[in-house]
Amino acid sequence: RKMTALLGLICILNLAPVFSYPDGAPAQACVNIYPAGHTNVTRDLNHTGEAWLNLDSFKGGSYIPGNKYTFTLQCTEQFDGMLVQGRLTADGKTPVGTFSSTDILRLSNCDPPNSAVTHTNENDKNNVTLIWTAPPENTGSVTFFFAVVVDYDVPRKPTDDATNIFFATLKSSPIQEL
Repeated sequence: RKMTALLGLICILNLAPVFSYPDGAPAQACVNIYPAGHTNVTRDLNHTGEAWLNLDSFKGGSYIPGNKYTFTLQCTEQFDGMLVQGRLTADGKTPVGTFSSTDILRLSNCDPPNSAVTHTNENDKNNVTLIWTAPPENTGSVTFFFAVVVDYDVPRKPTDDATNIFFATLKSSPIQEL
């Protein structure tokens, strides 16, 4: 009897990540821009959908330090969740610039504060509008790193498979400082 209870608890604990984060990516997702909470299922590497950032507001592929820019994350399919962060192109790790929250986006718990933005709910979206303030002068070029969860179906019982398709650690073309 104790063994059955223990196995039941282990199953519940193993499923906990599957049911998590409908209101945005957790801080640990910031490190590698990977959809945390989706570790019990595999990435569909053969998926043919595409996700990208529409950076048309960055005229000539450049930014002016301190200016605010609005751009769009788009996907060929509806998606449930996302995470976007601007980083120094030189090292691909150092967060730069700050995001603003909107009605469907919130600031993530990434470090430093306001350096990334994520979803506020798991409702299907085809695109989201992002508001980003460029870093101060002498920062250098910026690349936006992002992850998108396209489809996420929670299994009904422990023996069912979850359907999980996501694009992780995608990146934009570099945006040059003027």
